[in-house]
Amino acid sequence: MNYNNKIQIYYPKENFLDQPRLQEQWYGYILRGFKEIGCEIVFSDEKTKNSRCELTNCYTVFDLCVGNRRIRCIYDWSDFVKVNWEQLPDYDLLFKIQFHKSHLNRHKMRAMGQTVALLKYFDVMPDLRREVIKNAYSYDINAVLRATNVKERSKCIKTIKATGRNVIAGLSERANYVIDEDILIKRMEYVEHLYTQTHSKINVAMFGIQGDWTWRHTEILGMGACLMTLRSDYLLPGNPAGCWIEIKRDFSDLADKAEYYLTHEKERLEIAAAGRNYFDKVLSPAAQAKYIIDEAVKVL
Repeated sequence: MNYNNKIQIYYPKENFLDQPRLQEQWYGYILRGFKEIGCEIVFSDEKTKNSRCELTNCYTVFDLCVGNRRIRCIYDWSDFVKVNWEQLPDYDLLFKIQFHKSHLNRHKMRAMGQTVALLKYFDVMPDLRREVIKNAYSYDINAVLRATNVKERSKCIKTIKATGRNVIAGLSERANYVIDEDILIKRMEYVEHLYTQTHSKINVAMFGIQGDWTWRHTEILGMGACLMTLRSDYLLPGNPAGCWIEIKRDFSDLADKAEYYLTHEKERLEIAAAGRNYFDKVLSPAAQAKYIIDEAVKVL
């Protein structure tokens, strides 16, 4: 499909966001994608008024116009599985990042990929990829996580440290939680953290505040590093398989899975390559913009 063939996107202005940094994340991510593939962007006061940035109501409202047809879309980037249906404006398609299997029976709803923490990720992504293919490792396992979901993340860190492997692992922010001193780690600057992942054989990502998909998942896949994450009931577009190492949610097989893939490099590198390919085809800004358009055209 010719994506820039008279496709207009009526998009909200960013002033509905309650934090400027959010422009760097969900709001700006698919906007970047629409621009990359050549769509015409029209900033709309109506879409600004209807978009929301609240605790459990986080969504961007936009219209996609192809020819003389208009598809009303909602991009739900809340970290929560719940959708406040009664508060939504009228729509034709809803794209949700934290798309749980319980949403499958809703025909007007689609799974959506997660974004990255900051758009400057793309400034360094080419170099991150170059570093990854050098296979110049400093660590076997990398799990530097923020101090949210402290109970589960603490268990994950302790399980990783107990492998006896060369690891960089810990919780990097106290965030008003009392954290065991043995799992604290100094907070890293964003780009520095990305580079530690390029020099790690396995990189661990966990679920967020509620939903399973986080920026770390997308960032690891995008650089082409090997991702380890938890078995999930949350779905992504295309139902990817073989793109990461999957472990049980109680971490009971983490040590065995890590040992296997640390000693089977060919298989580990194949998983990393599949993850990078999935990012390029499905998760990148341009790929997500094309996905939205493709799904919208189906309902025309």
